[in-house]
Amino acid sequence: MTLSDQSVPTYARDMHAFISKLGLDSFVAVGWSTGAFVWWDYFRQFGTAGVHGLVVVDQPPSDRRSTEIPGALVGFETLRTWHYRLQTDRNAFIREVVPLMFAEPPAPADIAWMHDEMTRAPETMTPAVMIDRSVREY
Repeated sequence: MTLSDQSVPTYARDMHAFISKLGLDSFVAVGWSTGAFVWWDYFRQFGTAGVHGLVVVDQPPSDRRSTEIPGALVGFETLRTWHYRLQTDRNAFIREVVPLMFAEPPAPADIAWMHDEMTRAPETMTPAVMIDRSVREY
């Protein structure tokens, strides 16, 4: 697996291949967190043909706070700290971040399965994915 395999545009191409494989010609897209970025990039690459709607769940057009997107998740210093933490103690960092993605903290069993899903990629790839999605603006 390479960095180019772990990028939002690659995920969008994968989604396009999946939709094509299923033979879908009409669907509603739903994206939460990275999923929203994937759909926005999908539309950039493939357009909106067949898409009857897009539901974006709690995700601004960029994670990186700026004058254009003041409500985004992180500023540069936080992004740098998160990148370092993912490189040095990914498991602890993800366990801390998962509850922040919800208005009410999920049950410990839910945190555990979400952690497991979020750590499926090789440990060295997680910081790359986080940086890739965090520097994009849609």
